[in-house]
Amino acid sequence: MILVRGIGGRAIRRSQRRRMNHCLSKDRASDLLRASVLALGLLFLLGCPDVRQFVPSELRGEWTAAGDLYEGRVMTFERDKVTFDAGLGEASTYPVLGVLVERKPDETHYALDYVMENGGEYRLRLVYDRQERQLRLAGRRQVVWSREKT
Repeated sequence: MILVRGIGGRAIRRSQRRRMNHCLSKDRASDLLRASVLALGLLFLLGCPDVRQFVPSELRGEWTAAGDLYEGRVMTFERDKVTFDAGLGEASTYPVLGVLVERKPDETHYALDYVMENGGEYRLRLVYDRQERQLRLAGRRQVVWSREKT
């Protein structure tokens, strides 16, 4: 029997010491797991942005602009594509790569990533007012887009 010094200077067997160390490492692992779950829960509760592969149903449909600069222009959002019509008779359709969604008290912010014909990736930033049911470009909030068709 081999004795070693334990906590408080008490003599304990080496096999008991190993069991004690093993229990301590299990406790550390469970503490780490608890801390990870807590951190993920906090991120979820604090409104961590949601990433989606498809255009959310709230955005889907045909949106028409009002105002001098964008008068007559149309944006159409479908499940996996976006179409821009500048009112010149030609519309351009692009595949959607993904959508970042961030909900706030009165509005929802969208960052819609799409690919153009030349392979360039672009991001369209939109703000949806849930009470007014209007859409605005994040950089041009004075231009209001209203849904014509869903």
